[in-house]
Amino acid sequence: MINTQIDPRIKLLSMVLISFIALTGTTTGYAVFPRLVIILIPTFCLLYLHYYKAGLLCFFILFTGWYIETFQLRDYHAVVYSLIFIIANLLTRFLPAALMGFVLFKTTSVEMFISALEKMKFPNVLTIPLAVMFRFLPVVYQESQNIKHAMRMRGMTTLQAFLHPIRYTEMRIVPLINRVVKISNELTAASLTRGLSVDAARTSLIVFKMTAIDKTIAGFLILLVLFYYVI
Repeated sequence: MINTQIDPRIKLLSMVLISFIALTGTTTGYAVFPRLVIILIPTFCLLYLHYYKAGLLCFFILFTGWYIETFQLRDYHAVVYSLIFIIANLLTRFLPAALMGFVLFKTTSVEMFISALEKMKFPNVLTIPLAVMFRFLPVVYQESQNIKHAMRMRGMTTLQAFLHPIRYTEMRIVPLINRVVKISNELTAASLTRGLSVDAARTSLIVFKMTAIDKTIAGFLILLVLFYYVI
């Protein structure tokens, strides 16, 4: 089966480059403008995935944070300005990486992700934990939501959680831990059934082939990063 979506390897490359520029990027000179384009790419991905409210909100947050840390408005009190600058700096450095991780998580199945890592000759020491994480986190989140809905049906609201923390722990944390243990055992059994413990190379129905779109995206990102460092 030939993969018709964007190659997961291109998504990984995009996440690495965007995260690196966002974390280590400068806030002075002309390089701030290509950095702005780079850190805003995840917001366009959210808009493309029809997360319009989240995409527009993150676009506004990142652009505002970039503007504050770039032009350094000093009309405020020193303490207030320092606090605003620190918050803006943290947002522009960590939010793009988190958004790209969300995009990768939403647009890539576990089978495609693991097949892409194996195609790049990643060791099983890395691929197996990542595969478990991809399977584990969504299930745990869904179980947590189910427990939350059950608590609401029994009259346990957020306010009552602060008023009765011990009861909240008994009703929310203890069942969640119990489900996490059971889910981890089920995932372990499923992984062994699929042959993750076998040393021989596994076959895959997914065939990765770099398309023109993949090459265009990779070339655009690489040129943008080179322009960022050259300017």
